[in-house]
Amino acid sequence: MIQKYLDVLKKFLGAKPVSNIKRITNGFTNMNWYVGARGKIFVLKKFNDTFSEERIKFITTCQNYLAKTKKFAPQIYPSIDGKLYLRSHGSYYMLSEYIQGYSLLPSQLPPYSYAYLGAFLGGIHKELECFKEYPGERYFLKYPKNALERIESLLKYHKKNIRSPFYYDSLKLKYKLLSLFDENLIKRFSNLPKQIIHGDFYLGNLIFSEYRETPVLIDFDQASLFPRIYEFMRAAIFLMDWQQNWINFKEKTKKFLRAYLSKNKLGLEETILGVDFYYWILLSDIFCFSVNSTTGQGDLMPFARYRIKIIKSLSKKRDSLKEVLAQAFAEQ
Repeated sequence: MIQKYLDVLKKFLGAKPVSNIKRITNGFTNMNWYVGARGKIFVLKKFNDTFSEERIKFITTCQNYLAKTKKFAPQIYPSIDGKLYLRSHGSYYMLSEYIQGYSLLPSQLPPYSYAYLGAFLGGIHKELECFKEYPGERYFLKYPKNALERIESLLKYHKKNIRSPFYYDSLKLKYKLLSLFDENLIKRFSNLPKQIIHGDFYLGNLIFSEYRETPVLIDFDQASLFPRIYEFMRAAIFLMDWQQNWINFKEKTKKFLRAYLSKNKLGLEETILGVDFYYWILLSDIFCFSVNSTTGQGDLMPFARYRIKIIKSLSKKRDSLKEVLAQAFAEQ
């Protein structure tokens, strides 16, 4: 297997010797490797076979643009034929710089970080506004269609085949809450402003370093044309860990929003409606409920559990969160 990747690296680096290569992760969609060569460390990424060339071209172009303009992302090194990606042995690959640093958990973020992370996300959205063309297919982010029917079908499957009660109970909750959702509110979601967004902005995709003023954003696989408020709301909830302390969460969210607004625009109505939109997306999503039919366990079980916790919290505090965001606008 290693020889295959060495062959790929020659198409990026030429005949320069590779000193070492080590597999670092096998995520949901891709395989990544550390590569030592030319006295540097690179990251070689193998794209999942479901990614079209059009989408890979879009992903690499977005990432490299942010790398060159604002150093928001790792730089991508072109292959010897000048492309930001290449096809070899039936798969697509990308070679990027290795960013030395570390990841943080929400509980590890210092108080001042909420402001610069808000400004960081706002700056990224501002830069990505220049991208107007987008590949038609969406890998992850898309408007749910027939969500109730799909959840109902999955409920029947889990009831019949799965031994773990968590998935069944969670899907029952999602079905119940989604059934109560206002159809007129759902129709308003189509009016939310859309632009290219990263699609997976959370701490696991941010690399912090003492050598850089701002973090670096990685993994652009979910970059999509989607309402920007979705990414703002998702980032706020994931970063602020609101279940630990609601009072602290309110102040952190205000800082995050004000900092975002210093770099990019959000409307008050857009932001308030965004709370409902994000909640609706969480209720409709079934991606995390893929399971092994033999064991009853899913590879995405931790994500499913976390999203159910967010759903339960939002079902009680949606209006309170809207008030917090409205206050932040009023204090501008």
